[in-house]
Amino acid sequence: MIFQGMVDRSKEPGSWTIEVVFFDLDDTIIAPGNAAKKGEEASLDILRKTCPRLDLSLIDAKYAELSREVLKEFQSGLMPLAEVYDRTRRFCRLLDKLQISDYSLAERMAEEYWKVRIANTRLNGGALKVLGELSKVFPLGIITNGPAKWQEAKLTALGVRSYIKYLIDSETVGHQKPQPEIFRYALEKAAVKPERTVMVGDSLEDDVGGAQSVGIHTVWYRRREPVVLDSFFSNLAAEKPIKAIPDLEIRKLEELIPVLLR
Repeated sequence: MIFQGMVDRSKEPGSWTIEVVFFDLDDTIIAPGNAAKKGEEASLDILRKTCPRLDLSLIDAKYAELSREVLKEFQSGLMPLAEVYDRTRRFCRLLDKLQISDYSLAERMAEEYWKVRIANTRLNGGALKVLGELSKVFPLGIITNGPAKWQEAKLTALGVRSYIKYLIDSETVGHQKPQPEIFRYALEKAAVKPERTVMVGDSLEDDVGGAQSVGIHTVWYRRREPVVLDSFFSNLAAEKPIKAIPDLEIRKLEELIPVLLR
């Protein structure tokens, strides 16, 4: 992404009166990595072992073809985000392409995908300390575009669910970041005014731009390390101008502690 403009230093956080802190989950609290890729590989391994006569190159080719179709349908508005995350549905489509009718196999593949993905999910550096320190003072929330069941499972597996009071997900709300509706929903759940709230996230478009559209203060977590994205969403990361300018930019999550606990 191309970031247009510099951080607006006229909106110093010293003037904020914060009551609730919201975070993005994936690539902010959760570290970037190859967990999604490992999940895909594990699920396809189940297919290969269940149907050993299938040509391995055919499986890979059909899965790549399906991924392109899903991307196109999502970009054109024909597929909602919730369906993008529905791995059972996606694996059913893959089996159809391979002329296999076995819904239970698709379910097993989906369960394996999420099990392996969650097992390989890691906290971002400093996330545990930040959540622990800030939760002593503020109610904390998550605003995520991921599916409710599995985002909940990630937080629980990582041992940080107890720090989170509000878990706001696009599946439940029916809207996704950067749409303003999901941020308004979060404000209503927390019973807080936007000017007394801050959103922390790694995406200028989804987290910063979306939160600013309803008047929430924003902190852009600008990671130093490159991100290994989900193989689907990596195809959405095309270069395009982003007009959102965060109120504050940080390179490490720990930088939030002196800013918010001043």
